[in-house]
Amino acid sequence: MFTEYCRFHVWCELLHPPDPPLQLVVGPAKQGDPAGTVEPLGMFDVFTVCKADMSSTYKKWMLFVDGENLTIRAQEVAKQEGVNLEDTGIFPLYFKDVYFWPAGIRPFDQHWVSRAHAPQAAERSYYYTCTPGDKDAIDKVRDSLWETGFSPVVMHKPKGQRAKGVDIALTKDMLFQAFMGNYEIAVLVAGDGDFVPLVEEVKRLGKRVVVVFWENSGLNPELRRAADEFTPLRLKMS
Repeated sequence: MFTEYCRFHVWCELLHPPDPPLQLVVGPAKQGDPAGTVEPLGMFDVFTVCKADMSSTYKKWMLFVDGENLTIRAQEVAKQEGVNLEDTGIFPLYFKDVYFWPAGIRPFDQHWVSRAHAPQAAERSYYYTCTPGDKDAIDKVRDSLWETGFSPVVMHKPKGQRAKGVDIALTKDMLFQAFMGNYEIAVLVAGDGDFVPLVEEVKRLGKRVVVVFWENSGLNPELRRAADEFTPLRLKMS
């Protein structure tokens, strides 16, 4: 940890080593020498100091929401608890069978990664769902999700059928973003056991996975076990 009594300054030129050699400035500073004592710095010291500095950096995170399944299960939970999801004063982001988001929390809020050294906002918050209707209906859903802070992925749903491609799109994005190193923590809002291989693969890439879902409605136990951490979901998170 850096303090006013002990300061490290490292200039790393890995491809073209500087001349004179790298130096490490250490303290406490002596009178008349506010910068502290100057000592030569070897490559092992560079690695050690840089590694220590990296440990204090924020852990980037992204949110991936299986919105269709989330909404269906939310409706079941609401029925069991006698809660009216149509009350827009409490649940502003709800549209029957299409999208739902718990009351009292923003999609990109740090609540999901409170145990990690993570920034307040997610790098991106994806929401995957589908809806029947024409292009205007799809765009209306996209706009509602976007205005809430999501990056919406909305597909057309044939009447009376489950849309194809929602799970595939989520899997593709979560894997691609992990492979590109765009996050260290993935928050997966889903309960389907089909996502277990996805979670295992993302973990294999060195990422941490937090699964968030209804604890007693639609949560596959294998998905919960595969996650590094599980957070139960409620209709009202505040």
